[in-house]
Amino acid sequence: MVIAARSRSVNGPWENCPHNPILRTKSDAEQWWSRGHATAVEGPGGRWHLVYQGYRNGYRTLGRQTLLESIEWVADGWPQALVGDLSRPLSMPRRAAPCTGPHDCSPLTQMVGDRTYEISVEMELTGDVQGGLLLFFNDRLFFGMGYGA
Repeated sequence: MVIAARSRSVNGPWENCPHNPILRTKSDAEQWWSRGHATAVEGPGGRWHLVYQGYRNGYRTLGRQTLLESIEWVADGWPQALVGDLSRPLSMPRRAAPCTGPHDCSPLTQMVGDRTYEISVEMELTGDVQGGLLLFFNDRLFFGMGYGA
């Protein structure tokens, strides 16, 4: 779980947050278990988030994953979680314009929130170019396909 305390001195006395625990797993039906070890970070636009770890329900053997949850600072100066939908990935920024030539494209990335999905790719390759698809889990588990004109 995630709790907060504050003090005017590193030596105390410490005051516990009245909202404790800020985050925790309350039921074995939840998607994320053992949520904890959080750090509060300020993001773009002054929005605050907790970066923390948790096990995905049914996938503990994959180890802890990094999670991000929005928080707000309430009037008395304590953090309070704004519980979002952790089953969905954060939206990825969109490219401003499509690729117009063989050398102006950077890899596009899409995070998938589900463990089962289907993908199809159409490529139109002209000239001396290559295209491909890479499914990436980590540096030891990935699969790729490529095609060259």
